[in-house]
Amino acid sequence: MKSVTKPSIREQQESLKLCLPEATAQLYLNPAARNRIAWTCSQCRSACEHVGAALSLVLEEKTALGLAAPPLMKTPIELLTDEQLVERLLMERRERAASEPMLLNLTEHAGPWSDHTVTTLNSGRTYRVALL
Repeated sequence: MKSVTKPSIREQQESLKLCLPEATAQLYLNPAARNRIAWTCSQCRSACEHVGAALSLVLEEKTALGLAAPPLMKTPIELLTDEQLVERLLMERRERAASEPMLLNLTEHAGPWSDHTVTTLNSGRTYRVALL
């Protein structure tokens, strides 16, 4: 019966070494390399499954490796107070307004204090806007 060796991971400041039973793959930062990431494999001279495993590990476990912050956990809406609910909904609306493309339609008697309409390009909804 063949024994299975568990892969080991060694992290340093600017590199990651993945020790597999059949090879050791290393990823490291190199300013001269394409996209600043260089790699080596103890068994292969070109791109291989060992380097692919190391890249996959980084991409899939970036939070566990400390390379990314964990996602913010939002409190369910049902558990918020009225004030917290209003604040969250206003924040979400501000985020949508900042990222959603809109078209400003001026009325025929357009002056700075006239009524105007704003159409969101994503949903096609039109809103009447009055400047006072």
